[in-house]
Amino acid sequence: MLLEVESESPLTKVVVWDGLEPFRIFRPGSKHFKAELVGYHDRQRALTLEAFDEKGGHAITGTLYTSDRRHSTYMCTDLQNTLNSTFDIDPEMGELTYGSVLGPWVTGWDGGKIGLLVPERKLFPEGMDFAVKGFTVGFSHAIHAEGMKERAVAQREITFGSGDCNILTGYFYTALLPGSYPVPTELAESTCRLVAFTPRLYSYNIILVEHEVRVKKDLSLPAREGPELGLIHIALTPNSFEKLTFIAPDGKKVVRTREGRVPVPEGRLKEGCYIAAFPDFYGSVAVFALGQESSFRVEGGYPKGGRIEIGLELAGAKLRKGQVLRATHLLVRGKFGEEDERGFDLIRDLYGLDGSPAYRVVAKRGKVLGSKYVLQVRAEGRLAVLEVSRADLPNPLPLVVEGLWNRWDAGLLDLETGRLRRVGVYGDKGLIVLDLSRPRRVAIGNIVICDDPEIFLSVFKEEGRWALEVHNPSPVRKSIRVEVPD
Repeated sequence: MLLEVESESPLTKVVVWDGLEPFRIFRPGSKHFKAELVGYHDRQRALTLEAFDEKGGHAITGTLYTSDRRHSTYMCTDLQNTLNSTFDIDPEMGELTYGSVLGPWVTGWDGGKIGLLVPERKLFPEGMDFAVKGFTVGFSHAIHAEGMKERAVAQREITFGSGDCNILTGYFYTALLPGSYPVPTELAESTCRLVAFTPRLYSYNIILVEHEVRVKKDLSLPAREGPELGLIHIALTPNSFEKLTFIAPDGKKVVRTREGRVPVPEGRLKEGCYIAAFPDFYGSVAVFALGQESSFRVEGGYPKGGRIEIGLELAGAKLRKGQVLRATHLLVRGKFGEEDERGFDLIRDLYGLDGSPAYRVVAKRGKVLGSKYVLQVRAEGRLAVLEVSRADLPNPLPLVVEGLWNRWDAGLLDLETGRLRRVGVYGDKGLIVLDLSRPRRVAIGNIVICDDPEIFLSVFKEEGRWALEVHNPSPVRKSIRVEVPD
C-alpha cells in the first residue's frame, strides 16, 4: 500500500488508523512524505490516513476498506443493511459462489435474518425472483421488571473479520417509542456480539451469540412464564410453527406438533440443550444454552404463537444499578430443506455440547481451556502446539488461541506439510478454523515476538526470501530484541 502526503509546512505526524486503533505512525519532519507498506492481509481493516503539519494544518482521507473474500462483513449500497457472506467453491457446481451467514441486519432494528449457506439460484424455483419470508431473530435485551418492560434497537459495529471468523456487534442503548425518534433506554443497555466462524456451503450455519447487559437502575423481577430477561427472539408469523422440539431438564427430548395440540408455554434449557422450531420456507432453526442455564417462552402459547423468547430465568431477582449480566448461546440454522432435529443432535454430540467432542486434542505446548463448540487454548510464550485427531464435523473446528499480540503477525504452521496460514488476531486471541478431515499437528501463535509490545512486526516474502518489517510508532528511538518463539 502506497502512502503519500505533501504540505506547505513540514509534516509533524502521519497516522494510518485501522478503525479506532493506530496501524502505523510516522513523524516525517519534511514537507513531503512517501512510504510503502508491505505485508499480508490477515484481517479486515478500515484504513484512514490522517496528517498534521507544523502550522496546525490537518487533513484526513476517506476510508479504505479491505476484506477477505472467503468471509466478510460489509454494508449494502444503501448503507442501511449489514451483510455478511462466505465465498467458496461450490462442490456441486464446481464454481465460486457464496452463502449468507450474518444478516441482513438493518439499521434501527434489533436483529435480522438468519443466513442460509446455499447459493441464491438454488433456493427458488425458476421464475421466482424474490425472497420468501423466513425466520427473523432479534438480539435486544427484553427486561420484564415490576411495572416496566423494555426492548431496544441497535447500532452496529463490524468488530472483526478474517477469512476464518467474522464478529458483528450490536449496541442496544436506545428504544423506539411510537411516533418518536430513538430515546435512551431507561432500564438497561446491552451489547450483543455475533461470532461466526467460517462454515461450509450447504452445511449448518452456527453463530456464537454473546450478550452483556448493564443495569441502569435498581430493578425487581417478579416471576413470570419464561425468562425474566429475554435475549434472543425467534419470530415467524402467528400460528406458523409446525413443530417445536426441545431437550427438557431431565435430558429427554420433547416433540410437539400442531396436530398434538399440547400447549408449550415455557421451558428450561440446561447447558448444552436446545429448543428448535420448524419450519420456514428454508428449513429449521435452534438455540442452544451455552455457558449457563436458560429458559424459553412461546408467546401466545403453542401452536398459536409465532414468537419464541430465549433468555435468563431470574424470578424474584433484585438487580442493582451498574450490575452486569452475561450469557452465551449458540444459534444454529439447519440445512436447507431439513425439517427435523437430527442435525441439531449431531452438533450437540460432535462439538461436545453435552460432553466430550468427537475429536481428541493434546496440547504439546500451551493449555486447553475448553472444547464446547470452540476449542479454546492458551498459548505459552505466544505459541501453542496441538495434536488434534480426525473427526467428521459438519463445519471446520473453531479454534481460539489466547495469549497472542495483535501488533505482531500471527500464523498457523502445519507441522506435517510445512504450510503456513495467516491468523487474524482480535485483542489477544487468534481466531481460525481447523479442517479435521485428517489428523492435525499444528503450531499457532505469533510468527515473531518482541520485548516491546508497542512495536509493530510484519513478516512477508520478498523476492523468494522471508523479510521482516519493524515499525516503531514512538517518537523516541528504541533498542529492541526480536526473535522467533522457541
